[in-house]
Amino acid sequence: MKNKLPLKILLLIVPFILANCSADQSLVDITDELTDTTLISGSLSNFDLGDLQIEESWYTTINNSGTYSTTSHDIDLSNTIDEEYFYENSAGTQLNLKCKAENGRRAEFKEPTGGEGPLTEYRKIDFTAAYYNIPKNGVTIAQVHNRGDGGGKPLFRLELEANGTLKTVLRDLPNGTSTTNTNIIHNFIYDEGSSIRIILKKYNDLIYLKIRQNNSWIINTTFEAPDAWNENDVKDYYYLKAGVYTEGDDVQARVKYKKFKISY
Repeated sequence: MKNKLPLKILLLIVPFILANCSADQSLVDITDELTDTTLISGSLSNFDLGDLQIEESWYTTINNSGTYSTTSHDIDLSNTIDEEYFYENSAGTQLNLKCKAENGRRAEFKEPTGGEGPLTEYRKIDFTAAYYNIPKNGVTIAQVHNRGDGGGKPLFRLELEANGTLKTVLRDLPNGTSTTNTNIIHNFIYDEGSSIRIILKKYNDLIYLKIRQNNSWIINTTFEAPDAWNENDVKDYYYLKAGVYTEGDDVQARVKYKKFKISY
């Protein structure tokens, strides 16, 4: 006969297990992310943008640094902006961003000034999107950025290339001239207009990236910040961004979001 644990011992063990699982945010996330794959059609309830703003360079000129200056706008989903850079489709099921064709133009959802935090602080964006008009030199579609050290550089970027490949780009230094660690995501080719789900998160001193394509998770990985990003004037100023930020000059890149949620 097999040995069985007394009921009294089981009652003591089960709450302990549950308490440890609920305290582990990553386990909660994984369960939620793997099961929540459906969209509620015909409603903007698929969009929880929190305190996000729109940053765009649609009507701006080149500044002294040789890049396009930007402006930021608050978002009110009860009265979505009717502009070329941000608009809702007629069915109320998509939010769209578009940037001009010149290299360095952008239209992105971003966390506002004052919303930054360290990489230890939990923050996640989870979106389902379709991309169009990918420029010949690619487009940045998601970032972990930084506002520290009087500058503002991206620690991590996710780039979609014209040939359908995705690249991760990790910057060595938060200021000045910096090298980058660039890697192509294998087993992934993007077909224009198809939907993919991307989850980008900062938590526990790491950057987490998950990508779902054709009902399968094709990537689930983490990135660690190089040492220079942990200095006092940099380490507390991270924030998340997503949209279209062109590195080409031939077409106007567009993204159609079917779902977008930021979690704090």
